[in-house]
Amino acid sequence: VTQFSLLQALIQEWAPEDGRTLFLVGDPMQSIYRFRQAEVQRFLNVKKNGIGHVKPIPLTLTCNFRSSENIIHWINKTFTPVFPSIENQNLGAVSYAPAHAVLPAEGNSKIVQCGFYSSEEEAEFIASEIQKLLAQTPLPSQYSRAVAIISNILFKHSRINKSPLLKMRYNRCAN
Repeated sequence: VTQFSLLQALIQEWAPEDGRTLFLVGDPMQSIYRFRQAEVQRFLNVKKNGIGHVKPIPLTLTCNFRSSENIIHWINKTFTPVFPSIENQNLGAVSYAPAHAVLPAEGNSKIVQCGFYSSEEEAEFIASEIQKLLAQTPLPSQYSRAVAIISNILFKHSRINKSPLLKMRYNRCAN
């Protein structure tokens, strides 16, 4: 609300066709996070009606440069049915915009979807996955420090740090 009010004040004296421009960036799929005081209705209203005399030309960026094709495929398949097919400003409903991967699929990557009852259970799972990966493929020396740091964090922040499983991982990676 404060940012919107500031933008309104900044452009209130602008006249149509005076050559001034306003560049806005927003992601309606992320503005559903109400804990950040996001108001997706406001986003949709600005997209449709603009701010004052400034009318937007929406551009949807769909290329993902971070994740491989198999991960993007899973995300698209999982989230497309969760979001409504049509945006509804009154309900604050935004439709899902599928991403397109720039990076090729990786044959050795996998997606594991699971729920945990506690952060300790999650830490135990992550430590177990790291152990399995280390057993399958020797870790190049340049990565051993990163694994040691991750293992150290898991070990120190876990209330179950007396677990033999975590101690074994911590000792193996910390040396």
